[in-house]
Amino acid sequence: MTGPARILILTSGSLSRNPRPAKEAAALAAAGHRVTVLRPPEGPPYDQLDVEFAAGAGFENRTVAAGATGAGKSFRRAARWIARRAVPLGFESVAALGEAGDLLAAARATPAELTIVHNEIALWAGRRLLRLGRRVAADIEDWYSEDLLPRDRRHRPIRLLQSLEAEMLQHAAYVSTTSAALSSALHRRYGGRRPEVITNSFPLQPAPRPQRPAGGGPVAFFWFSQTLGPGRGLEGFLPTWAALAGPSRLVLLGEPRPGFAEHLRSLVPSPFPPGVPRPGAAGPAAGRHRRP
Repeated sequence: MTGPARILILTSGSLSRNPRPAKEAAALAAAGHRVTVLRPPEGPPYDQLDVEFAAGAGFENRTVAAGATGAGKSFRRAARWIARRAVPLGFESVAALGEAGDLLAAARATPAELTIVHNEIALWAGRRLLRLGRRVAADIEDWYSEDLLPRDRRHRPIRLLQSLEAEMLQHAAYVSTTSAALSSALHRRYGGRRPEVITNSFPLQPAPRPQRPAGGGPVAFFWFSQTLGPGRGLEGFLPTWAALAGPSRLVLLGEPRPGFAEHLRSLVPSPFPPGVPRPGAAGPAAGRHRRP
């Protein structure tokens, strides 16, 4: 493929919460390509955030359907519930992951020289497009078939996810992923193309500040994840953070799973005023720790 091309990007989530396809679309548009992003609607505020982001980024952002309401929405929710409960019985379908038909239909109706798929539902659509003769690439952001805690995997279509991963590595125009370790693991499992590594990181500032500005407040820690839930590292980080002697604060950005915010707060002691030692801390150096 030489010169500007029509590039289609499929993803199952809002760009405002999924930076990889957002950065990819912006970079390809800046290189002169005609880029369209297709994704299911998520409703306010995410749809509006995506519109505002795409307006200045040079690519087209489209939701694939207006979204079901009323009885239609209840039917889709019930279909996914049934599909998930059928997985332990040996019946696996993409419906256990979410609504995929609208995304595939919109992709088939959108001409493109290259379609890049992100996330689980988009991988399924990508396989269907491959079999129709379309040129497809894949960005495997996580190892989907190995993801999540054991109790959350019971109703996931693991064999389907494995087959999607294998087909992308064997037949996609290219595959990218997030780390050298994951690239090697996917290649060992499925063979085919070794995924290119595009890390989830940003370049260092050309002239980083040698020290924090005066009056900048306590040291701040920032944690970003689409989902705030168990098994992602926060349970191990919080007790260590709470043991810091100096003042600090922690900001968490993400959508918490039900009850998880309360669990996190239980791991952090109440704020201690300056000069009042925390239980187990030596001397008056204990600082104020704000809860997440």
